[in-house]
Amino acid sequence: MGRKKLEIRLIEDKCNRQVTFYKRRSGLMKKAKELSILCDLQMGAVIYSNRGKLYEFSHTNSSLHAILQQYHDVTDADERESNGIYEPKNSKYAGNQANGGLLQRVQRQVLSYPNSN
Repeated sequence: MGRKKLEIRLIEDKCNRQVTFYKRRSGLMKKAKELSILCDLQMGAVIYSNRGKLYEFSHTNSSLHAILQQYHDVTDADERESNGIYEPKNSKYAGNQANGGLLQRVQRQVLSYPNSN
């Protein structure tokens, strides 16, 4: 017997929403860990709960800060051209630089988190 198809929409009951968040968050972190091990990837995941709590995962060989720095280097326009990676200005990824400094905000939050390196 298969599972029932779940409609993706906001869960109205706050208690059920919180339980779903914790279960799916742990599942997402588990999948990120498995993917980083199986494929030998440098991977990072950052999740903020609706209560403002930070949850993070980074590959065992590198810190989340190092992964974010590497992301920043790759998305830098000069770095993209020197590596032969070209993203047109109208690309769906072009907004990464113009989204109000998301990378900088995430880095500040991660560095200010008590358990971060």
